[in-house]
Amino acid sequence: KENKNLYMTELGEVVNNMMKEAFPSIVDVHFTANMEGLLDMVEEGKVPWKEVIRNFYPDLEEAVEIAEKELEEVTIEMALKHPNWSMGRKISVDSATMMNKGLEFIEAKWLFNAKPEQIQVVIHPESVIHSMVQYDDGSVLAQLGKPDMRTPIARAMAWPERISSGVLALDFFSLGSLTFRSPDFARYPCLRLAMDACATSQGATTAVNAANEIAVAAFLNGEIKFTDIYNVCARVTEHFAKADDSDLNSILHIDMEARVRAFAELSRL
Repeated sequence: KENKNLYMTELGEVVNNMMKEAFPSIVDVHFTANMEGLLDMVEEGKVPWKEVIRNFYPDLEEAVEIAEKELEEVTIEMALKHPNWSMGRKISVDSATMMNKGLEFIEAKWLFNAKPEQIQVVIHPESVIHSMVQYDDGSVLAQLGKPDMRTPIARAMAWPERISSGVLALDFFSLGSLTFRSPDFARYPCLRLAMDACATSQGATTAVNAANEIAVAAFLNGEIKFTDIYNVCARVTEHFAKADDSDLNSILHIDMEARVRAFAELSRL
Protein backbone atom coordinates (compact mmCIF):
# COMPACT_ATOMS: atom_id res chain seq x y z
CA LYS A 1 0.00 0.00 0.00
CA GLU A 2 2.74 2.47 0.95
CA ASN A 3 4.59 1.66 -2.27
CA LYS A 4 1.46 2.41 -4.27
CA ASN A 5 1.11 5.73 -2.46
CA LEU A 6 4.74 6.54 -3.32
CA TYR A 7 4.13 5.73 -6.99
CA MET A 8 0.83 7.49 -7.62
CA THR A 9 0.79 10.20 -4.95
CA GLU A 10 4.38 11.36 -5.21
CA LEU A 11 5.64 10.35 -8.63
CA GLY A 12 2.36 10.72 -10.55
CA GLU A 13 3.14 12.57 -13.76
CA VAL A 14 6.81 11.63 -14.03
CA VAL A 15 6.28 7.90 -13.60
CA ASN A 16 3.06 7.89 -15.62
CA ASN A 17 4.96 9.22 -18.61
CA MET A 18 7.66 6.57 -18.16
CA MET A 19 5.15 3.76 -17.65
CA LYS A 20 3.13 4.56 -20.76
CA GLU A 21 5.97 3.26 -22.93
CA ALA A 22 6.88 0.17 -20.90
CA PHE A 23 3.45 -0.80 -19.52
CA PRO A 24 0.53 0.57 -21.55
CA SER A 25 -2.06 -0.92 -19.14
CA ILE A 26 -1.70 -0.12 -15.45
CA VAL A 27 -3.96 -2.12 -13.16
CA ASP A 28 -4.75 -0.62 -9.76
CA VAL A 29 -6.30 -2.78 -7.05
CA HIS A 30 -8.80 -0.12 -6.02
CA PHE A 31 -10.03 1.22 -9.32
CA THR A 32 -10.38 -1.70 -11.74
CA ALA A 33 -13.82 -3.03 -10.94
CA ASN A 34 -16.20 -0.79 -12.84
CA MET A 35 -13.90 1.12 -15.17
CA GLU A 36 -13.17 -1.47 -17.85
CA GLY A 37 -15.57 -0.37 -20.56
CA LEU A 38 -14.64 3.25 -20.15
CA LEU A 39 -10.91 2.55 -20.19
CA ASP A 40 -11.28 0.47 -23.35
CA MET A 41 -13.01 3.37 -25.08
CA VAL A 42 -10.34 5.83 -23.96
CA GLU A 43 -7.45 3.56 -25.01
CA GLU A 44 -9.00 2.99 -28.44
CA GLY A 45 -9.29 6.72 -28.95
CA LYS A 46 -13.07 6.65 -29.27
CA VAL A 47 -13.74 9.15 -26.51
CA PRO A 48 -11.64 11.57 -24.46
CA TRP A 49 -11.95 10.81 -20.75
CA LYS A 50 -12.63 14.35 -19.59
CA GLU A 51 -15.54 14.75 -21.99
CA VAL A 52 -17.24 11.54 -20.86
CA ILE A 53 -17.02 11.76 -17.09
CA ARG A 54 -18.88 14.29 -15.03
CA ASN A 55 -17.96 12.97 -11.59
CA PHE A 56 -15.71 10.13 -10.47
CA TYR A 57 -16.13 8.67 -7.00
CA PRO A 58 -12.92 6.65 -6.60
CA ASP A 59 -13.63 4.90 -3.32
CA LEU A 60 -16.58 5.03 -0.95
CA GLU A 61 -15.79 3.78 2.51
CA GLU A 62 -16.54 4.60 6.12
CA ALA A 63 -14.02 5.99 8.54
CA VAL A 64 -13.86 5.29 12.24
CA GLU A 65 -16.68 7.35 13.77
CA ILE A 66 -15.14 9.85 16.16
CA ALA A 67 -16.85 13.02 17.35
CA GLU A 68 -14.96 16.19 16.46
CA LYS A 69 -14.77 17.32 20.10
CA GLU A 70 -13.14 14.02 21.08
CA LEU A 71 -10.43 13.97 18.40
CA GLU A 72 -7.60 15.05 20.70
CA GLU A 73 -8.42 12.15 23.02
CA VAL A 74 -8.35 9.44 20.34
CA THR A 75 -6.20 6.51 21.41
CA ILE A 76 -4.26 4.12 19.21
CA GLU A 77 -6.82 1.41 19.93
CA MET A 78 -9.70 3.68 18.89
CA ALA A 79 -8.02 4.66 15.64
CA LEU A 80 -7.34 1.03 14.74
CA LYS A 81 -10.93 -0.10 15.29
CA HIS A 82 -12.43 0.18 11.79
CA PRO A 83 -16.11 -0.87 11.66
CA ASN A 84 -15.96 -2.79 8.37
CA TRP A 85 -12.43 -3.40 7.13
CA SER A 86 -9.55 -5.43 8.52
CA MET A 87 -6.36 -3.61 7.56
CA GLY A 88 -2.83 -2.96 8.75
CA ARG A 89 -2.08 -0.45 11.49
CA LYS A 90 -0.86 2.37 9.26
CA ILE A 91 -3.78 2.13 6.82
CA SER A 92 -6.26 1.90 9.70
CA VAL A 93 -4.97 5.17 11.12
CA ASP A 94 -5.15 6.71 7.63
CA SER A 95 -8.78 5.61 7.53
CA ALA A 96 -9.44 7.22 10.91
CA THR A 97 -8.00 10.53 9.67
CA MET A 98 -9.45 9.99 6.17
CA MET A 99 -5.99 10.65 4.76
CA ASN A 100 -6.38 7.38 2.85
CA LYS A 101 -9.28 8.87 0.90
CA GLY A 102 -7.19 11.95 0.23
CA LEU A 103 -4.33 9.85 -1.13
CA GLU A 104 -6.74 7.86 -3.30
CA PHE A 105 -8.18 11.15 -4.55
CA ILE A 106 -4.67 12.01 -5.77
CA GLU A 107 -4.16 8.54 -7.22
CA ALA A 108 -7.42 8.76 -9.15
CA LYS A 109 -6.33 12.05 -10.71
CA TRP A 110 -3.21 10.45 -12.15
CA LEU A 111 -4.63 7.03 -12.98
CA PHE A 112 -7.48 8.46 -15.05
CA ASN A 113 -6.10 11.85 -16.11
CA ALA A 114 -9.04 13.49 -14.37
CA LYS A 115 -9.35 17.02 -13.09
CA PRO A 116 -9.62 17.40 -9.29
CA GLU A 117 -13.03 18.99 -9.73
CA GLN A 118 -14.22 15.82 -11.48
CA ILE A 119 -13.46 13.67 -8.42
CA GLN A 120 -15.68 13.53 -5.36
CA VAL A 121 -15.36 11.80 -2.00
CA VAL A 122 -18.52 10.34 -0.48
CA ILE A 123 -18.90 8.85 3.01
CA HIS A 124 -20.75 5.53 2.76
CA PRO A 125 -21.09 3.83 6.19
CA GLU A 126 -22.09 0.40 4.87
CA SER A 127 -18.94 -0.03 2.71
CA VAL A 128 -20.94 -1.85 0.03
CA ILE A 129 -20.43 0.53 -2.90
CA HIS A 130 -16.71 0.91 -3.54
CA SER A 131 -16.60 3.28 -6.51
CA MET A 132 -18.95 5.07 -8.89
CA VAL A 133 -18.70 6.89 -12.20
CA GLN A 134 -21.26 9.46 -13.29
CA TYR A 135 -21.63 10.10 -17.02
CA ASP A 136 -22.82 13.17 -18.87
CA ASP A 137 -26.14 11.49 -19.67
CA GLY A 138 -26.92 11.34 -15.95
CA SER A 139 -26.33 7.62 -15.50
CA VAL A 140 -24.07 6.27 -12.75
CA LEU A 141 -22.14 2.99 -12.79
CA ALA A 142 -21.44 1.65 -9.31
CA GLN A 143 -19.32 -1.28 -8.18
CA LEU A 144 -20.83 -3.15 -5.21
CA GLY A 145 -19.48 -5.96 -3.10
CA LYS A 146 -18.67 -7.10 0.38
CA PRO A 147 -15.93 -5.10 2.14
CA ASP A 148 -13.19 -7.64 1.47
CA MET A 149 -9.89 -6.79 -0.22
CA ARG A 150 -9.71 -10.28 -1.76
CA THR A 151 -12.15 -9.13 -4.45
CA PRO A 152 -10.09 -6.28 -5.93
CA ILE A 153 -6.83 -8.18 -5.39
CA ALA A 154 -8.17 -11.16 -7.36
CA ARG A 155 -9.35 -8.79 -10.08
CA ALA A 156 -5.96 -7.17 -10.42
CA MET A 157 -4.08 -10.48 -10.33
CA ALA A 158 -6.26 -12.13 -12.99
CA TRP A 159 -6.67 -9.07 -15.23
CA PRO A 160 -8.31 -9.05 -17.71
CA GLU A 161 -10.02 -12.31 -16.65
CA ARG A 162 -12.12 -12.91 -13.53
CA ILE A 163 -11.40 -15.65 -10.99
CA SER A 164 -12.93 -16.80 -7.73
CA SER A 165 -11.75 -14.63 -4.84
CA GLY A 166 -13.28 -16.72 -2.06
CA VAL A 167 -15.61 -13.86 -1.13
CA LEU A 168 -19.31 -14.68 -0.67
CA ALA A 169 -21.75 -13.06 -3.08
CA LEU A 170 -23.54 -9.92 -1.98
CA ASP A 171 -27.01 -10.65 -0.55
CA PHE A 172 -29.23 -7.72 -1.52
CA PHE A 173 -32.09 -8.90 0.70
CA SER A 174 -30.01 -8.61 3.85
CA LEU A 175 -28.39 -5.28 3.00
CA GLY A 176 -31.08 -3.02 4.37
CA SER A 177 -30.45 0.59 3.39
CA LEU A 178 -27.45 2.24 1.78
CA THR A 179 -26.62 5.70 3.08
CA PHE A 180 -24.34 8.49 1.86
CA ARG A 181 -23.15 11.83 3.15
CA SER A 182 -20.64 14.54 2.43
CA PRO A 183 -17.32 14.44 4.29
CA ASP A 184 -16.99 16.62 7.36
CA PHE A 185 -13.74 18.49 6.78
CA ALA A 186 -13.70 19.83 10.35
CA ARG A 187 -13.57 16.23 11.58
CA TYR A 188 -11.29 15.08 8.75
CA PRO A 189 -8.87 17.94 7.98
CA CYS A 190 -6.34 15.51 6.52
CA LEU A 191 -8.78 14.75 3.71
CA ARG A 192 -9.08 18.43 2.81
CA LEU A 193 -5.30 18.83 3.08
CA ALA A 194 -4.65 16.05 0.56
CA MET A 195 -7.35 17.31 -1.82
CA ASP A 196 -5.90 20.84 -1.67
CA ALA A 197 -2.42 19.44 -2.27
CA CYS A 198 -3.75 17.66 -5.35
CA ALA A 199 -4.95 20.98 -6.74
CA THR A 200 -1.71 22.76 -5.79
CA SER A 201 1.30 20.85 -7.11
CA GLN A 202 3.04 17.52 -7.29
CA GLY A 203 5.51 18.85 -4.75
CA ALA A 204 2.63 19.32 -2.32
CA THR A 205 1.26 15.81 -2.86
CA THR A 206 4.74 14.35 -2.42
CA ALA A 207 5.19 16.23 0.85
CA VAL A 208 1.79 15.35 2.29
CA ASN A 209 2.35 11.63 1.72
CA ALA A 210 5.88 11.66 3.12
CA ALA A 211 4.91 13.71 6.18
CA ASN A 212 1.90 11.51 6.83
CA GLU A 213 4.02 8.38 7.00
CA ILE A 214 6.29 9.99 9.60
CA ALA A 215 3.41 11.43 11.62
CA VAL A 216 1.37 8.21 11.66
CA ALA A 217 4.41 6.22 12.78
CA ALA A 218 4.91 8.70 15.62
CA PHE A 219 1.26 8.40 16.64
CA LEU A 220 1.44 4.59 16.64
CA ASN A 221 4.56 4.83 18.80
CA GLY A 222 2.64 6.94 21.32
CA GLU A 223 4.77 10.03 20.66
CA ILE A 224 2.06 12.46 19.46
CA LYS A 225 -1.69 13.00 19.72
CA PHE A 226 -4.10 11.95 17.00
CA THR A 227 -4.74 15.57 15.99
CA ASP A 228 -1.01 16.21 15.64
CA ILE A 229 -0.96 14.01 12.54
CA TYR A 230 -2.74 16.78 10.65
CA ASN A 231 -0.65 19.52 12.26
CA VAL A 232 2.61 17.93 11.14
CA CYS A 233 1.34 17.18 7.63
CA ALA A 234 -0.08 20.67 7.11
CA ARG A 235 3.11 22.46 8.14
CA VAL A 236 5.32 20.25 5.98
CA THR A 237 3.05 20.39 2.94
CA GLU A 238 2.86 24.18 2.99
CA HIS A 239 6.64 24.42 2.84
CA PHE A 240 6.91 22.33 -0.36
CA ALA A 241 3.93 23.72 -2.29
CA LYS A 242 6.20 25.57 -4.75
CA ALA A 243 9.14 23.16 -4.75
CA ASP A 244 10.68 22.03 -8.03
CA ASP A 245 8.88 18.82 -9.05
CA SER A 246 9.93 18.69 -12.70
CA ASP A 247 11.69 15.32 -12.70
CA LEU A 248 12.18 12.11 -10.76
CA ASN A 249 15.25 13.26 -8.84
CA SER A 250 13.49 16.46 -7.77
CA ILE A 251 10.49 14.53 -6.46
CA LEU A 252 12.64 12.02 -4.58
CA HIS A 253 14.49 14.98 -3.05
CA ILE A 254 11.18 16.52 -1.92
CA ASP A 255 10.20 13.19 -0.37
CA MET A 256 13.45 13.00 1.58
CA GLU A 257 13.37 16.63 2.69
CA ALA A 258 9.70 16.40 3.67
CA ARG A 259 10.48 13.48 5.97
CA VAL A 260 13.36 15.41 7.56
CA ARG A 261 11.09 18.41 8.08
CA ALA A 262 8.36 16.18 9.52
CA PHE A 263 10.79 14.86 12.14
CA ALA A 264 11.70 18.47 12.94
CA GLU A 265 8.02 19.33 13.39
CA LEU A 266 7.61 16.37 15.75
CA SER A 267 10.37 17.72 17.93
CA ARG A 268 8.49 21.03 18.27
CA LEU A 269 5.27 19.48 19.55
